Amino acid sequence: MVNFDRLNLQGDHFKFMSWSTKLKPDDISPLLDQGLNKYYMSIRETFHELVEICYVNQCQHLMMVYVESVDRSLEEQQEYELAMTEFNADDLNSSMLSQRAMDLRATHMNKMR
Repeated sequence: MVNFDRLNLQGDHFKFMSWSTKLKPDDISPLLDQGLNKYYMSIRETFHELVEICYVNQCQHLMMVYVESVDRSLEEQQEYELAMTEFNADDLNSSMLSQRAMDLRATHMNKMR
């Protein structure tokens, strides 16, 4: 189990706890919390939401899954929409993308010819 406190003023954002199958607390090295806190501090500007933290690889490693949020320029957003229309070329008519994105795709395809 992981307690996560994004607003902790001392920088102790993570507190990792673990129990055995007999519900006895496992000894967890404080280095684990320190490592999680250090990593979080390096990504906190783009960190949006913690999804999960769990042991992997037969409990030899820890995996943190989180959602990042980054501002994108209008050009990047249009390129993304263009890429999505290319992947969904078979059902463009049912696409939820804007007409502008479809027009950009058509312009792009014409330039490639």
